[in-house]
Amino acid sequence: MTSGKPELQTTVINSITVDSYLRSWETDSNLGRSTIKSMYILLTKNVDTVLTTDKTLNGKAVTVQRGIITTTEQYIFRGEVVNVFPDGGILRVLLADKLYETTKKTVTKSWDINIDSEAGKISEIFLTLINDYTTLTADATTVQDSGTIFTIKKFTMRAATVFNGLERLAELLGWQFYYDPDDDKVYFEPKGYTNQSTTFETGVNVLVIPKWEYDSSELYNVIEVRGAQQEVETTESGRIGTTSGYTTSSITLINNPISVKLFLDASDPPTTLKTGGVSGSTSSYDYSVDTNNKLIEANPSFTDTHYAEIRYSYMLPIPVIVSDPVSILQYSPDPNNPAPKKKVIHKEDILEVADAELYAAQFLADHKDPIEKVKRLFVTNVSDAEIGQSVLVIDNFNGITGYYIITRLKKSYPYRADEVTIVSNIIEEENYDVEIEARIKRLEERNASEDDLLLHVISLGSNITFENRYNKLEKRDIAGTETLIWGHFTFGIWGTGKWNDDASLGSYTTSQMIQGSNIYKEFFYDTDFDGSGTATWDTGNKELSFTAGQTRTTDEISKGTKHTYFKVELGAVTGSILTE
Repeated sequence: MTSGKPELQTTVINSITVDSYLRSWETDSNLGRSTIKSMYILLTKNVDTVLTTDKTLNGKAVTVQRGIITTTEQYIFRGEVVNVFPDGGILRVLLADKLYETTKKTVTKSWDINIDSEAGKISEIFLTLINDYTTLTADATTVQDSGTIFTIKKFTMRAATVFNGLERLAELLGWQFYYDPDDDKVYFEPKGYTNQSTTFETGVNVLVIPKWEYDSSELYNVIEVRGAQQEVETTESGRIGTTSGYTTSSITLINNPISVKLFLDASDPPTTLKTGGVSGSTSSYDYSVDTNNKLIEANPSFTDTHYAEIRYSYMLPIPVIVSDPVSILQYSPDPNNPAPKKKVIHKEDILEVADAELYAAQFLADHKDPIEKVKRLFVTNVSDAEIGQSVLVIDNFNGITGYYIITRLKKSYPYRADEVTIVSNIIEEENYDVEIEARIKRLEERNASEDDLLLHVISLGSNITFENRYNKLEKRDIAGTETLIWGHFTFGIWGTGKWNDDASLGSYTTSQMIQGSNIYKEFFYDTDFDGSGTATWDTGNKELSFTAGQTRTTDEISKGTKHTYFKVELGAVTGSILTE
């Protein structure tokens, strides 16, 4: 990459170069708010001598290039006009990049892990949405393989925009997607996947001392995702005219039924299966089902005092809860009384419990720690900075050095500097919050079912430290003349000594024994140091048990080292014992 200020540019609208009419432009991309880049262009009014500036300008193609040596070194924008604002002697034009097309294409389709060729792989579904439902291009070089560990069992779009589908796929993995105007392709990758080759350093290419924030406003360590459902079956029974809700005209159920079987007669329990139907469309039937009101309605009526048994299935909401115990303890005001920070997320488009677990775990990973960020970092002499890049930042004034992710980027002409927002983690400002809070409020406020089945996913990770238990040096002597020893004047005679013959070797004896850190610890899970005596050395229950008068000795616990004192500490002891 050429080093220097990218001060040269060229702008083309509807195939017409408008450089001589250009006052300024600014492009603003925010990884959290939207991956569709926008740009404002200010032109002098007399551009209408070469360009039609009425409503027909909307939808026309626009390209912007800039460079250090030439005007065409790098595409920084390719897109279309979405709004035109005549303003006196100025014409303001609002642009959106090519990814804007995905907001205008709708899809109705379901991808099943066992049926469709994508096999539940999230990256493959992403490729299909881009290449099959838009005029954009994505391939294996721009869409990273999401693998087969995190797959989605069912992904459904019901008259949803392609952009909405792409957002949901990105949410599942915590990835980013964007359109790169330089190579004219769509990218899908982990956030921070691409490294910025130039370090951002104060006094070098950062113009103003950064103002750092340590933001815990979006810190959560307990996440509950609501919306996953599971179909279950149940049976309810009662007597017409006697049981509450059981009348001659209808039977009231506890849940909203999906499929129903009604048995009704004078026996207890009833054995006569009744015929179901639909009012106005079925000619002969005994009952119909009002799913919304949880009713089984009689046609024409149920017999008083008869017994009824209803076997039916219904959808049971399953909230999924994940938590991070380390975060709960670390960010609680009182460590002795941990106070978790919980967030409930409504995701009614998630139909499988496993998919809800995946989303909750990703959300928790992004929100369990405070976010370090700088909202406005003014960077110069870097022409290829892009949102989503990981960049090394050195703040010599505040003594801060680390890798951060670019989540917002403003480029402008005339060139002064690029304005960058960096964060330590990818939830800068409203990255997740906007996607959740922007949902229609009534969907967020739907009452959760009272018969929730809770599924808790608890982190059970632990750190294990190994310590040296003991070191033992053993030796054995040569007792006879059968073993061949290389170079020995007696035992090294070929034809007399026997190679690899250990029959004449003595038994191993302990020459030296050193306990780890000179501390002997006995937990009774083995008999390495069991000596002799009448007490019971019990490796099953991991204990040493005595009755009155019984004794037990250990084997040698140290040898070859002179000790001036010893100290005995016993664990849980019942009764009294003597140690010596």
